[in-house]
Amino acid sequence: MKTELLEFNNINREILRGIFVSKNKDKKKVALMVGGFERSATTQKKFKVLADNLNISSLRLDYTGIGLSDGDFSDLTVQNLATDIKSATEVLNEKGFLEVIVVCHSLSACAVSLIANCFNKIVLFAPALNQKELLRYWFVDSLEKEKEIDWGNYKQYLNEEEFLKDCKRDDKMTKANYISSNYFMKGEGKDYSSFFSKYQERILHIHGLNDKTVPINSNTIVFKNSVFIEGGDHDLERPDMTKQWLEKVIQFLD
Repeated sequence: MKTELLEFNNINREILRGIFVSKNKDKKKVALMVGGFERSATTQKKFKVLADNLNISSLRLDYTGIGLSDGDFSDLTVQNLATDIKSATEVLNEKGFLEVIVVCHSLSACAVSLIANCFNKIVLFAPALNQKELLRYWFVDSLEKEKEIDWGNYKQYLNEEEFLKDCKRDDKMTKANYISSNYFMKGEGKDYSSFFSKYQERILHIHGLNDKTVPINSNTIVFKNSVFIEGGDHDLERPDMTKQWLEKVIQFLD
C-alpha cells in the first residue's frame, strides 16, 4: 500500500489536495471520499479507517478552502462542492480508474446528488439532503439555548422572517471561517433527496439513530439499502459505531 499527496487544480485554478492510497488488488476501481460541512476528509478518522481496510485504491479529498486545499471557504455552495468532486473524478479517470465510487458525509450528499450519474456506487454517511428544513432547524437550535430543541418541536420556535433575514447576512462565521449568504440563500428552499430516486440500487445509506445534527427523520426519501447505527451520532467515528458499519461498507464496495 502506497500513500501520497495528490494535487490538482479546481476550475478556478486553485490547488486542491487529497491523500491518495494506492492498492494493487483492483486497478479499475477507486473510492473518492469527501467530508461534511467544513470537514477535512484527509484527517477524518472514518475515512482513514475505511481507506486502510478497503481492497481498492482511494482518494480522501479536501474541498476548496478546507484542510490541505487552497482557496476561500467563504464561497461555499453545494454547486461549488459538486464542481470540486467532479474535478477529482476527472483526475481519477485520467489515472486509469474506470469505476469511481464516492463515499460522502453530511452536506456532501447534496453535492453528490447533482452528479450522481458519475459514480458506479455511492455511500451516504448521515446525508443532510433536506437543506430546506435542516437550515431552519439549525437556526432555531442556535438561538434557543434555554429550550431542548429537536426535530419534533423546532417549528414551534421558528420565526420565518427572522430566519430569512439571517440567511442574507454576509458577516456570518463558522467555527473557523467566514461564509457568505450564497450558501444559505441557495439552500433554504432545497431538498436534494429526489435526485437520488433513480439511483437506489447504487446507494448504501448509513445513519446514526442518535444523530442530533442531521436527525434520521429529516430524510424525505427511504433508501433501499440502509444501515442504522445503534447509538450512532453524526460523525459515526467512535469504535463501537465503526464496528457496525465498516464490514457492510467494504462488502458493498468490493
